[in-house]
Amino acid sequence: MATLAWMRREGIEKAGAALSWALALALACAAPAAAAGRAEALMREGTTALRRGDYSKAIAEFSGAAHAGGGSAAYFLLGYAHYQRGFSNGDPDSADRADALETVKDYARALGLDPSLSQLRQPYKLYHSLGMSYEALGSDEAAMDAFRKAFRADPSNPMLPLYAARLRFRMKELDKSAADLQLALRKARERKEEGELVRVIETDPKFSPMLASAANLAELRRYDASAPAPGAAAPKDLRDSVGAAAGAPQASKTLKKADQAVLDALGAANGDFQFERYRGAIDLYLKALALDRKSGILSPTQIAVVYERVGASYNKLGLSRQAIAVLRRCVQEAPMDAAAHYQLALAYAVSGRYQESIHALNETLESAPSKAELRRYMLLARTDSELDAVRELPAFQAALSGHLKRSLAAR
Repeated sequence: MATLAWMRREGIEKAGAALSWALALALACAAPAAAAGRAEALMREGTTALRRGDYSKAIAEFSGAAHAGGGSAAYFLLGYAHYQRGFSNGDPDSADRADALETVKDYARALGLDPSLSQLRQPYKLYHSLGMSYEALGSDEAAMDAFRKAFRADPSNPMLPLYAARLRFRMKELDKSAADLQLALRKARERKEEGELVRVIETDPKFSPMLASAANLAELRRYDASAPAPGAAAPKDLRDSVGAAAGAPQASKTLKKADQAVLDALGAANGDFQFERYRGAIDLYLKALALDRKSGILSPTQIAVVYERVGASYNKLGLSRQAIAVLRRCVQEAPMDAAAHYQLALAYAVSGRYQESIHALNETLESAPSKAELRRYMLLARTDSELDAVRELPAFQAALSGHLKRSLAAR
């Protein structure tokens, strides 16, 4: 009956004796093979669009592949394209909830067709992005379950329990947050990357708020004696000298009113940046720069670092075009600012400008001021979601490999 219905749709019944039953059945049997070929072609087109950063086109191609019988792999790629579009700044709080929901739905279909994810080379990516999507949707327990599965799929990756620790902290489950943080640090030590992970925790605004917890600070001190003691103020996200150097003149009782206004705006901007209020941080940093045109209290290096912070904030808001404009000015003023080069690499990758992203990443690694910083940027490059689109490119691997020997020297 199914074959007869198919023949009617195709107009075969009208062909009469010109088309035999045998030929009709042969065509019916060939249809699945043709569909499979179409699915593969659509997945190739979708992958090209994904690497180019054209997520909407990638979604359309992968959706067609899924409907053409592409199986679990097609649904995973469809969900991953939604995830990339919805999480352009890597932050669940500002993610697109519609894309997060589609990610969850598509991954559920992928898991239904292939529960063991045997078709995926790196199944932890599905579970990690699934956890981020659940978090964006406010389903914290489902997110925790996904993060646990991600870690089981890649048990040597220290970033996966770190994301779990971050979520536990936000859920106010402080003891569990500390336990997950301990696991992340232990795994990093096994890979000889604990110094790099500590710096990520201390400086990345996704993770640094966790250090408001005395239990988390205590765990960090086991791996970094310079961390504040429990009960002390949590370290701020100061990857640069803006706060310290610009704040130094405050000790003077004769500080000009115009100078103080610059420092006040800068201090408020640093506070907003630390607590992930990026729109407010941008406004305050730009205010500080405008005030400094009259004051002149900031050095050229400090001004360049303020621009780096503005660019980083634009990145967090998913505004890569604005980020690129600001960060290019920053690296012109301070060509050895590794943080600015790294933020530029992120912005270019999200914009689909992959060659420029790799170039900026190379500049990051070249300008890293120490071996510890070099290893930290190499760790971030291997894990930051903004670089997912370029991570599989040979040029990305070549960039990291080219600096590996220097990063391992005198460990």
